[in-house]
Amino acid sequence: MLSLLMISMAWGQGSEDFENHSLSGTNYVNGSFVGNNSITWNYVQVTGEQSYPITVKGILLRRSGANSKIYSSTVSGGIGSFSVQMRKAFTGTGDRQVALYINSTHVADSQTFGSESGDDATIHTFSVNNINIAGDIVIEVRHITGDSSNRQLVLDNLTWTGYTAGSNTPPDAPLAAAATNVENDSFTANWSTVEGATGFKLDVYRMVESGYATDLFISEYIEGSSSNKYIEIYNGTGSSVDLSNYKLELYSNGASTATNSVILSGSLEHDASVVYKNSSAALTLPIGVTATVNSAVNFSGNDAVALGNFGQHGLRAAGMREKLEQRGKESKS
Repeated sequence: MLSLLMISMAWGQGSEDFENHSLSGTNYVNGSFVGNNSITWNYVQVTGEQSYPITVKGILLRRSGANSKIYSSTVSGGIGSFSVQMRKAFTGTGDRQVALYINSTHVADSQTFGSESGDDATIHTFSVNNINIAGDIVIEVRHITGDSSNRQLVLDNLTWTGYTAGSNTPPDAPLAAAATNVENDSFTANWSTVEGATGFKLDVYRMVESGYATDLFISEYIEGSSSNKYIEIYNGTGSSVDLSNYKLELYSNGASTATNSVILSGSLEHDASVVYKNSSAALTLPIGVTATVNSAVNFSGNDAVALGNFGQHGLRAAGMREKLEQRGKESKS
């Protein structure tokens, strides 16, 4: 019999951690790179983070007089809110400040920081809420101080939420109702509609007569603010499982092939769970729960994640991926 596992909603959100840029050295350059979710980021008069990182890689802006900035390619889904982390680079005096532009229109200026002489590793967060711009957008962050004098600063961990009419708050979780038309191999799932939801995702698993699951499954996921993304995998098979026969795969933007695939390691006992997280996730987990960094845990609202068993169940795992890929495409539409 099929059992209902989880109902969740599509909720647009994007992020950029700048890990894909190849900038090095101290020369200020213009160019571009392909970042998270295949979004192209263009840059003008920047370097890499040099000796002033926030979280590994970042982008160092020079000054306003050099038109130092970064801007995205066209992003669908609009924008509700925005956030980026900043810190001072080098030791010179003078205020550092950036501005947010959406589709070349000024939205907001950040707080100023870094005016005192000397090193300052303080991380500042520039956040803008209630932007509420629908449709295709271009996100731009401009340096707005210094004129012809350098006011170097580093940007990292840029995030935004998608546009939702009337609110930037994610919709409530749907309420599941009793299944109907229950058969040995099918049932009709029922749940309440939720205002503001753009799509729903339904996860199911097959129970065998012994009461044990036939394989591991994704039992929970978290997509919080910024990079707070987690996935929990549960073993209900009745025996210990070798995780090296499994891989976690990310299918970005409804892609038909995995954009990131990570082979797992270790073993998982029956009735136990393992939690994987984004490298920048920072939530306080319940006592006794630890999470392992996994680069495939980098999903947003229109991405699909598959748990693949490439051991003895390889053919069945491929079928699971096809369903998840289709689900990713549907949630994007």
